Amino acid sequence: MDHLRVLLRFDVGGLNGLGHAIRSIAIGQHLQSRGGVEVLVCGETSPLLTSLLASSGMAAIAKARTETEEAFLERLAEAYPGSVLFIDHLYLYSKSLVAELRHQVRVIFFHNDCEGVELSDAVIFPIAHLDELTAKHLHSRLGSRFFSGFDFVVINEKVKSASIRARNATSPYLAIVAGGTDPTGMLSVLLDWLADSRLTCPVIGLYGLAAGGVAELRQRFSNDSESNVRVCSFSYSELFAAHLVISAFGVTAYELIYRNVPVACVGLHEKSALGSERLAKKTGAILNLGDFKFLNSEQVIQTVSDLWGGEKRDTLSSSQIGKIDGRGVERVSDVILQLAAS
Repeated sequence: MDHLRVLLRFDVGGLNGLGHAIRSIAIGQHLQSRGGVEVLVCGETSPLLTSLLASSGMAAIAKARTETEEAFLERLAEAYPGSVLFIDHLYLYSKSLVAELRHQVRVIFFHNDCEGVELSDAVIFPIAHLDELTAKHLHSRLGSRFFSGFDFVVINEKVKSASIRARNATSPYLAIVAGGTDPTGMLSVLLDWLADSRLTCPVIGLYGLAAGGVAELRQRFSNDSESNVRVCSFSYSELFAAHLVISAFGVTAYELIYRNVPVACVGLHEKSALGSERLAKKTGAILNLGDFKFLNSEQVIQTVSDLWGGEKRDTLSSSQIGKIDGRGVERVSDVILQLAAS
């Protein structure tokens, strides 16, 4: 294969979270490992992005603060004609912009259902909770250039290789995770509810790399020796060893399904709450707790009580088995490489 350049367009931090960035970086690293592929990360620069890219072997192209999204992509297309532009960014890209970009680059949308996807070279949804109307519409418009489902879920190498101690039936614990940035403060709220409840199970709050309010959380829960709640920085080892997890809905939910850890999911906004509801109904692989805005302590405590040691937890665990084989990175990379060669 001739030399290929792939431009990965994503942002990290804030409402963008970390999950999208981490999975796109995993795709970029896999592409580079196959040889003959140069991968450039394109987006807003930040210390967090620099940290994530430190050992990736990928260079970054910065989006200027005053630059519009349209102008940025047009600049990329002009500077790197013949490249594949892989967009893992939530933005309302227009048909006219995509049509213009395709004069110079191939365009792949990843997890985006804007109107511009209809004119793209390919669309990939690395999820199993896409609503049926959107799926039917995209399939009718794109045919064999539309890909979705568990087969395309991207599981990064850290998730695959995380070594965990065996789950000890004599000392199980509940883990709470609210994503890398926790934009709604969900972790703090849930930990307060659980600390004030009559539940006696140990609880671990795992705060993300870019979460706010960490110092306050650590002070609140590290000095109370009688509390069953503690907090620590996020680690896959702690997460995957949990007896049960309550998680913000997103990439982490799919990672837990892959590692066969029962999880109840909370949507941090309306769209993610709908996604959580669809995944629960379609697959039974997670339990849906709904939108965080409408969640209450009684609902959370009752959910933990129901799942902790009963048949509901076992049913949830059984429904996860075999759903994700961990080869999504390879399949997404194959789509990119096949498109470049066509």
